[in-house]
Amino acid sequence: MTVVDDWDGIGQHRTGTGSTTFTDVAVSDDEILAILDPSSELPIANDAPLLQLFLQALITGILFSVADDAATLLRSRTRSFAHAPDPSPRHDPILLATVGEIDAAAHVARAAVLAAGADIEAATLAARRGDIDPELFDRAAVAAARVKVHVDRVALPAASSLFEAGGASSASRARNLDRHWRNIRTITLHNPTSYKAVAVGDLLVNGNPLPRNGYF
Repeated sequence: MTVVDDWDGIGQHRTGTGSTTFTDVAVSDDEILAILDPSSELPIANDAPLLQLFLQALITGILFSVADDAATLLRSRTRSFAHAPDPSPRHDPILLATVGEIDAAAHVARAAVLAAGADIEAATLAARRGDIDPELFDRAAVAAARVKVHVDRVALPAASSLFEAGGASSASRARNLDRHWRNIRTITLHNPTSYKAVAVGDLLVNGNPLPRNGYF
């Protein structure tokens, strides 16, 4: 088995992406994990919701870094434009609103992640007791999907608006502030946000269950 570190993405590198080659590797029947129970076609206990929510937790952490950087940048600014609402950037209501919106995005994202985490914990604890409840895992999957749809939509604009709070100097390569946007953008691509939204909408409108493919 050969693991190649060939992922050359623009952002976050630690999400397990890369090439793995298996050559003459023996796999026995008892080493194959079925995502569905063949007898009932109901999902068995799985960690897919947790893995999906983990990515949103990463984005949430990045958002808090964006909020911290935005506040620090604004406090450090001494110059503004002649037509700005206030000559002092740190008292400019437009710039203050930008920082406030970033902060709100971070805190709401954290609340959403924690709420979905509680649903995942409920399903997992029951499974550990030997009581695998498919409905609990379905609820956990829906919760994780909702978090992704929301967090992905607010995180990218928040990371971009950081530069509005910092001004032109914040675009300096030395500051490397674009890493926040690049990292968020890379993480969001691991599972298309639009597909998640469609699945949740289909569930609410038509009663169709979420995809049961092991990684939704």
